[in-house]
Amino acid sequence: MSILHPQGLFNGRAPLVDPETGIPTTAYGRGWLQAIDTRTGAGTGIVPKVSVPTVTATGATIADAFQLTTDWNDIEAGAAGAGVAIASALGLQPGNDIWVFNGTATNKNVYPPDSQTQIDALGAGMPYVLGAGKLRCFQCWQATQFRSYGN
Repeated sequence: MSILHPQGLFNGRAPLVDPETGIPTTAYGRGWLQAIDTRTGAGTGIVPKVSVPTVTATGATIADAFQLTTDWNDIEAGAAGAGVAIASALGLQPGNDIWVFNGTATNKNVYPPDSQTQIDALGAGMPYVLGAGKLRCFQCWQATQFRSYGN
């Protein structure tokens, strides 16, 4: 027995998964593996949901903008100044994000989920103007605050 590492005092944690059977050994192990499975597409190999077919921006206000319901969104049509809105039905929580690509030749408005939520410091309910050919990530930091980054 070493003075620095007394084996009698060390009690290593049980493995999360039994190495022989591959079955989780504890509730903690089962919960951890379930969280990993859920976050990584539940075995589909595809984590984010992608807008297929592509999105057409509509409307000129938060109320009539096209509702984005997938993780990755590709706007490929819509009039100049038309908009999309992060759907409140997504229920994005702090730590979640949504990506929007504007594949059109004109600017598109990206609205927050509701009129009480703001993107960056634009003011509650105000849209982020996404330039032509630009990709932007909108991250939920608080229930009423999204931050954005990208090109």
